[in-house]
Parts: sequence; structure tokens; C-alpha cells
Amino acid sequence: MAGTTAAAPMDADAAAVRPATKGKATLSAAAAVKSSPWVEKYRPQSLADVAAHRDIVDTSECPSPLGSGPHYLYDFYHMIVEYVIEKYTRSTRFALICNHVNKIIPALQSRCTRFRFAPLDGTNVSERLQHVIKSEGLDVDKGGLTALVRLSNGDMRKALNILQSTHMASPQITEEAVYLCTGNPMPKDIEQIASWLLNEPFSTSFKYISDTKMRKGLALIDIIREVTMFVFKINMPSNVRVKLINDLADIEYRLTFACNNKLQLGALISTFTTARAAMVAAAA
Repeated sequence: MAGTTAAAPMDADAAAVRPATKGKATLSAAAAVKSSPWVEKYRPQSLADVAAHRDIVDTSECPSPLGSGPHYLYDFYHMIVEYVIEKYTRSTRFALICNHVNKIIPALQSRCTRFRFAPLDGTNVSERLQHVIKSEGLDVDKGGLTALVRLSNGDMRKALNILQSTHMASPQITEEAVYLCTGNPMPKDIEQIASWLLNEPFSTSFKYISDTKMRKGLALIDIIREVTMFVFKINMPSNVRVKLINDLADIEYRLTFACNNKLQLGALISTFTTARAAMVAAAA
């Protein structure tokens, strides 16, 4: 009897077509695109897709002979050696990208045209978000869209990240869903907290704000930042407003160094108590 056996044809065919996955599941191309971050999925593929900054886009699209025009200075994180630009300037146009232009040496700055990208206008953010919402078939109401635009602060990447995160947590994207997903205090909560600070005694304000923080999982530093913006909407003497905002800035600064939250909450209420007394004295 022969000591060897031939493999069955079925086994050979199966081995030939079996993918080499080593036990790991693979995603189809369509599934991979669907699960990809929307920041990458909806990243502009050309200058025509840029949502705003038309003046910069138009300048960048203007053709200029290589070797004669300036390079473009946008937002740069790696130092480019000067001789590289000098060596290839006749055949290459460099776009340097940086967050702090003062970190680019003057010799490089002198060879560049400088562009500054300001935060996007709310209208531009809203239009781009509506395009994504329509493409993804999302259920977003007016309050949810307003919350997305407000919390993005003109940052399109942040807006898309919040939109995708909220969609993963809630089938309907409302104002409340957006704020719950990000952990930011809702405007109505800030109005209520400001009302307590301006009208209630110290102990009552302390109790109410502490309960709201615990129940809704709010961070005191986020409350401070939102209350600071709310102060600009309150009708009060200029000197009182200046003192109040300065004190709020000090409290926020201390919170960044992990100071005790209860002490800083007390400082917040004390600051408003002093402001209330100053407003009463100014009105008398």
C-alpha cells in the first residue's frame, strides 16, 4: 500500500478560494465607507468643495509661472529647511501649514504669501451640515441644527464629529440630544443658573446649582464659560460687568489647575452676590 494519499479535489478547491483572513472578519468596501468618520468621508476633494474663504480659494487657483510666484503659507507643523525650497522652487510650489506663524523663520516667511483661515461663519457651517444630513438621510430638527452650529464655534470638523456622535447615540438629532452627547450645558440650564445667581440667596443658589450639576452631569468649568457669555446679555453697569467677567476668568483659571469644585462654586456665587450689591448701589 502506498504511504501517501492524494488530497480530495473538494479540499483543494476550498483551499484555493479561501481568503487569507487568519480568523479575522473583513469589512466590505461599502461597509468600510459607511463606518468611516464623516470628517474624512466629507473632506473637500478640491478647492471647489471648500465651504468658505472664497478670497483665499480664488487666489490659490490663480495660475502663476513656477519660479516667479510666491509660495503659500497656510498651517505648518514640520520645519522645512530653507535650502529645500530654494533648490526646488523652479519646479515646485510649496504650501506651508502652521498654527503659529511666529514659529516660521523670517527667511521662509519672506518667500510666502500668507493666508489666515478664520473660523467659518455660522451660515457656511449650516449649509455644509445640511448637505451631510441630506446625504446620510438623518432626522435633524431645527433646534438640533442650531445646537450643532453653536457648539462647533466655526470648526467644521468639530461640527461633523458632533453630528456623527449624536447620530450614533440617538435616532433623532434634537437640541437636547446634541447637548447630552457633548456634555455641554443647555441654554435653558444656563438661563436658570443665571437666574439663581442673580436672585437667590447664597445657600439656595449653592444647593440648586449643585443639584443641577449632579443630576445632569455638568462640569463647573463649562457652566462658568457659558455663564460668562450670558453676562454679556444682561443689562448692568459697565464697571460691574468688567469686574464680574474678570472674577469669572479667575475662577475658570483656578479650575484648570484642578482646584476644589465646591470652593470655586462658592466663589462663583460670591462673585454674583457682590455684583448684585453693586447694581443695587448704582441704581439707588
